[in-house]
Amino acid sequence: MFDPVSRVITVNALVVGCMLMPVTDAEARKWCGTESGGWRGTASKFIPENYPPQKHTPLCPGRRADIVHACIKHDLCYWNKNYSKQHCDNQFEWGIKHECLTFKKPYRVAGKKWLPSTCIGMYLRCLKVAKLYTDVMVSQQGRSFSDARSQASKVEEILKQRLGQDVFARHQQHLYDMIGMYCAHHARRGSCKVHHVVEVIELNFRCENPRQKRCEQIKPPFPR
Repeated sequence: MFDPVSRVITVNALVVGCMLMPVTDAEARKWCGTESGGWRGTASKFIPENYPPQKHTPLCPGRRADIVHACIKHDLCYWNKNYSKQHCDNQFEWGIKHECLTFKKPYRVAGKKWLPSTCIGMYLRCLKVAKLYTDVMVSQQGRSFSDARSQASKVEEILKQRLGQDVFARHQQHLYDMIGMYCAHHARRGSCKVHHVVEVIELNFRCENPRQKRCEQIKPPFPR
């Protein structure tokens, strides 16, 4: 199976798809991988949901780094105006590296802990993959970031009209978090469904008011 760190790979090579094997449509969900015509661009489809992409890892049996959660947090972060692009990209790399720690967890054999050197090798390769994937994202996601922030600003302006400028200002950080979460969840082909997101956020925000007697909050079914 092709290992993306077994040779020198440039960002341009990744973009044109010369060096990395793209994942299938079934494997590439909306978080890792690109939707046809979507805003994530060409490079994103080369970010698999797991490392290594294959299910069976003989070098470190039963261990895979789950990259999809780093992808989810990265998407949410781009729509969240509490954070800068650099912060979001740094968190993406850190998130993958954190998942790489799975290769350092020892096995238990006859009641004793044991960690083969091949697992350590997989861990070191995983760290390189984290840097590689982050370089790809950073180089290609400038437009994605500006588009996400533009959509978030549209949601913000409508919410200010509905909730009031003073209310929004008092709860700005929390509302930015909600915009990031719901824009990411209710995106269609990478574009935030602005008016739908406004309705959902307004409902949930008003539900948080303890004086509200009857209310049903809408919670997106994110993994974990």
